[in-house]
Amino acid sequence: MPAKETLREFKARIASMRIDELLERFPQSKPTLYNHFGASCFDCPAAAEENVACAIRVHDSLEEEFYADLAEALEIELDKVPSLMNEDFESKPWKNLERSQPCVVALGLFDGVHLGHRAILNRTLEAAERLKMDSVVFSFRNHPRTVIAGNGSPAPRLLVTVERRYRLMQEAGVGAILSPEFTKEWAQTPAEVFARVFLAETLKAHLVIVGFNYCFGRKAEGRTQHLLEFGDRFGFEVEIVPPFQVGGEEVSSTRVRNAILAGNLDEARRLLGRPHELTGTVVAGEGRGKSLGFPTANIAPDLPPLLPQGVYAVQVHRGAVDNESPLGNGMFFLGPRKTFGESEDRATVEVHVFDFEGDLYGERLRLELVAKVRDGMKFESADELSRQLDRDRSSCKELL
Repeated sequence: MPAKETLREFKARIASMRIDELLERFPQSKPTLYNHFGASCFDCPAAAEENVACAIRVHDSLEEEFYADLAEALEIELDKVPSLMNEDFESKPWKNLERSQPCVVALGLFDGVHLGHRAILNRTLEAAERLKMDSVVFSFRNHPRTVIAGNGSPAPRLLVTVERRYRLMQEAGVGAILSPEFTKEWAQTPAEVFARVFLAETLKAHLVIVGFNYCFGRKAEGRTQHLLEFGDRFGFEVEIVPPFQVGGEEVSSTRVRNAILAGNLDEARRLLGRPHELTGTVVAGEGRGKSLGFPTANIAPDLPPLLPQGVYAVQVHRGAVDNESPLGNGMFFLGPRKTFGESEDRATVEVHVFDFEGDLYGERLRLELVAKVRDGMKFESADELSRQLDRDRSSCKELL
């Protein structure tokens, strides 16, 4: 039986072919070409005369993914050894992440740093203390789906900013955080290369700790069982943390996100282990709140708010993420100011801090959302709105 063609060999055979030549020889390649390069490679004569390698560069397509998809379309069974496993693998996105000593490494995005994430971090810190090694968290800055489309759906909206995520992990006791941008180079990295070259050789991982549903490598081809196998082969131990449950269900960033979208702040607090929060910078407003007797700080939020529109009781902190101080309790409004004719698609974000006088323009604020007081409403007059705000303030003070 002849040896199977490797992905690298298949690439060498196809790369120099013109698009129109490839279509003529392999008509079944048309869907793959369309998915990666669009209709232009059929409709434009100049594009059809390009070779495959040039088309990949022009369309900024993922090279290895294209050739793997094409081989599948042509029903060519390639050698299972990935072509990029060779020592001349050029893409090295882990450059400058080298560690000099063995360490305990936790892997994950850790968006929100909820109780499930805390369980992974706690196991990492316990193991690092027991082994007398540094604790390291490897967490991409951005969600991988910002680079790789997930069944056409957008990347999930983040629960906290990257800077706040780092702060929460530091407060948990993590020693070092490695957080590169997720790029196409990371997306093209085969799972085995990630385990051997990055984890074993670059990070010098002694123990790798992950959640039960962790995925890694090109097309998320690596699962926890593969990580265990790679650990045996490349000399690092692996610990898989089981699901952390609250109310009989797994805690996940998706579950937290859905609770916030539904306005269920109590559920979100149970899953996060702390109140949901919103951060942003104070910007100039129109001064309407002050004219009503309730001066507000208008906030440009760092992330689009997940909360439903309404009025909320909040605890307010001021200052940069690493230098905060409590400012006081307050009430927070999210949504259009319907009384003043604002359209439904405009979302005002403003907070009234009780018993505070001063200028907050340009300052950083962090709001901890304690409870929802009411939905957004339209009032017949500014006086009616002012009376309702007075009732809202009393309700918020009772809750706080």
